Amino acid sequence: MSKPKIMVVEDEYLIADDIRITLENLGYEVPAIALSAEAAIEKVEEVKPDLVLVDIVLKGEMDGIEAAEQIRSRFGIPVVYLTAYSDKKKLERAKLTEPFGYLIKPYKEEEIKSAIEIALFKAEMEMKLRQSEEKYRSLFESTDTSIYLIDRNMRFLYANRTCLSRHGLSIEEITGLEYKKCHTAVRTKEFSEKVKQVIESNSSVAYEHESEKDGKVFLRTLSPVADPLTGEVTEITVISNDITERKQAEQALREEHSKLELKLEQETLMADIASNFSLADSFHEAMDKVLGKIGETYGSDRVCFYKLYDNCEAAVKLSHWRSNAGAQKIKCPRTFSVSKAPDFFRILKENKSIIVANSSELEQETKKFFTNRNIHTILQSPLCIAGQLRGFIGCCRSDKYIWKPEEINFFKTVSDMIVNAWERDSQLKARLEAEKKRAEAIQVAEKAFRLASLSIMAGGITHEINQPLSIIKAAADSIILWNKENMGILPDYLSKNLKKVSGNINRIDKIVRQMRTFVYTPNQTMAETLDLNEVIEEALSLISQQLFSHGIDLDTNLCKQTLTLRGNRIHLNQVLINLAVNSMQALDLYKDKGRGKKVIINSRKRKEMAVVEVRDNGPGIPARNKDNIFDPLFTTKDSSEGMGLGLAIAKQFVEGMGGAIQARNNKTGGATFTMRFPLHKIS
Repeated sequence: MSKPKIMVVEDEYLIADDIRITLENLGYEVPAIALSAEAAIEKVEEVKPDLVLVDIVLKGEMDGIEAAEQIRSRFGIPVVYLTAYSDKKKLERAKLTEPFGYLIKPYKEEEIKSAIEIALFKAEMEMKLRQSEEKYRSLFESTDTSIYLIDRNMRFLYANRTCLSRHGLSIEEITGLEYKKCHTAVRTKEFSEKVKQVIESNSSVAYEHESEKDGKVFLRTLSPVADPLTGEVTEITVISNDITERKQAEQALREEHSKLELKLEQETLMADIASNFSLADSFHEAMDKVLGKIGETYGSDRVCFYKLYDNCEAAVKLSHWRSNAGAQKIKCPRTFSVSKAPDFFRILKENKSIIVANSSELEQETKKFFTNRNIHTILQSPLCIAGQLRGFIGCCRSDKYIWKPEEINFFKTVSDMIVNAWERDSQLKARLEAEKKRAEAIQVAEKAFRLASLSIMAGGITHEINQPLSIIKAAADSIILWNKENMGILPDYLSKNLKKVSGNINRIDKIVRQMRTFVYTPNQTMAETLDLNEVIEEALSLISQQLFSHGIDLDTNLCKQTLTLRGNRIHLNQVLINLAVNSMQALDLYKDKGRGKKVIINSRKRKEMAVVEVRDNGPGIPARNKDNIFDPLFTTKDSSEGMGLGLAIAKQFVEGMGGAIQARNNKTGGATFTMRFPLHKIS
């Protein structure tokens, strides 16, 4: 740590040198000794000491007091006076230079030490205070906030740069100026009341103040400055913050909040309208409720929905809503034509909205039409579907009213929602009509298909039955004839039985012939909601023992997810059992002893379909038979084992449930029958 530097100014060299020795003994550094005031000022500038000891009385044109004054003012270095005099006048002069102490000759070492330490401490504190003052003065002057100090009589004591700039005054001009000299009487009275409140309460007061000069808004805070001894308020600090931008932002936020509230209200209304269109049984039923929502929102007397006819030359009212008051005030026409309101229809045909705040704005003919019905304010929106004008919706009031932009925009949005709902309703009706016609066409086609299939079946059955019947009948008839030629040598009971056999064969032949033309439409079977895996397990419970008795292993891999179908449980059971039995019969004929016989049944979900597979590892389907296996009466088995109707019936049952069935051979051997059914969604 460096030693404090003390410079000595004394015109007696021996005394000055004695002081130097004393100071160095006390641990100080003495960089220079000056024997005159002029020399002292030069040395101070050169060595820059921490403290200067100056004799008040110096020889020359300048005494010690003048030297100290220049040292203090030019260099800011503290001074301690050395003196042997107690001259009152000189002491008064010395005081004006703000010395940091006095040493009276002759001085003792302890006195020198004490005076120097006190002076150095005071100098350090003064430096810190000056730095602090400068820092706060810089902040005070650099801020954009207007700050000023007034006394109890509302006179300016000080003001910062911002305050001076706002009033257009200098610090000299504003100091001592009364508040009322630069403010109106109204503002002065308001400010005076706030000052009085601060003085009486000895606490801060804040309030918003709008400038009459430029309309800016300020937040003023008045804070008391009290006497530390008496506690009495002597001065008041006024801080005036420009909050114009904040107030504007708050106003903009309030306006935005209002818009958001309105938008939320409109969104809620639109959701309500959409809900009405979704839940109503018909478009026109929903329109009655929707028109009510619109009327209540807009404060209308009437809201009407018209459909246009005759190439947009006439309008017919389909739905309407009216307020309690509107029922008496306004009479909306049930129908009207272009001749009644020509410019009204002209604007609609141009696909433009009609916004009228006063019916007097309309052309004469149209004005007469509406005023006769006490309609003075109109908001109409055209309704176009696929680019074609189909109708319009309108709000009417009996008073004069200027529609707000947000009301007009929202009305257009609601009109678009009505157009969409109307268009969907029209499309739905057209689709239902098309579906009805399609269903009728399918029914006719199915009937024709059944007739064709039954004709094929009847031919097959006739062929299969006629040959053995013919042989039986020929044998019976030949015996009857032989018996007749041989005088009835057969016993009567044999003769009678032979005749019965012949008669019943005739009856069977008649039935077979009738089958060629016998066509019927089976009764519709009652459909129900099915769990596919549950039906599979039911079918397997009926067939598993039979498969086991034939030495066939049954494996299942059912979907863990519930697969819900819509169809006939018995039919689906029959299909599964038929396919499993077919696999069993195919495996019974298969002679490959190198591997065990297996039937595997799988179920899974694929997109929006349920898939069932019945697979075996038997011989598979011969290539020549693949295209015919689902035809009625087609079979590769002996006639004793079936007529070839099983797969044909299975296909009919599967398709009756909206599904499809296919057959293919496996790469590793055997065949797979795959059924696909649409999944049923439960509400």
